[in-house]
Amino acid sequence: NSPAIRFRFLFASDNAGEGFSIDDFCVLVPPSFDASVSAFTLPAGSPFGVVAGQTIPVCVELTNTGNASITTTTIGCSINGVPTTTFTFTGNLNCGQATAICLDSIVVPSASFILSCYVDDALDGNHANDTSISEGIIVPILNLSYCDDFEGANQGWTQTITAGASGITKWTLGTSGPGEGLP
Repeated sequence: NSPAIRFRFLFASDNAGEGFSIDDFCVLVPPSFDASVSAFTLPAGSPFGVVAGQTIPVCVELTNTGNASITTTTIGCSINGVPTTTFTFTGNLNCGQATAICLDSIVVPSASFILSCYVDDALDGNHANDTSISEGIIVPILNLSYCDDFEGANQGWTQTITAGASGITKWTLGTSGPGEGLP
């Protein structure tokens, strides 16, 4: 005995188009147990990348998209497909509710990486919504010298001679493109 479902459409036209159409939709009853990792929470100060070797917290949002309350489930985490940590959620998460969970911290690899967090539970009824993925952008640590006597090998400084101005030399630390390096 399923409840009735109605779709109601209101259409108004300005004679500029053919109207509208609807096609290929399906109404499904969600499974009793269906947990999903729906979002990542970035560590404070890292929206543009993380530093290699830095330890960062991994926080996710666990959402109950099933019909029954979730009292326990396991969340796994991997870097580049290699499992790194698991966390067992215990509590009471009702249908449609979400909660933030912080897993163990991870050490950021020395190259760009893919961080995946997922529901790792055999009872989960819909595996299509179990995983959330984030690509990590690495900010390299460069040990650049701010002290150079300019008598020997270059220590990371770039010389730029300004055209049209006799005798003016600009030294830049790092890359010398527009807006880059430290003048």
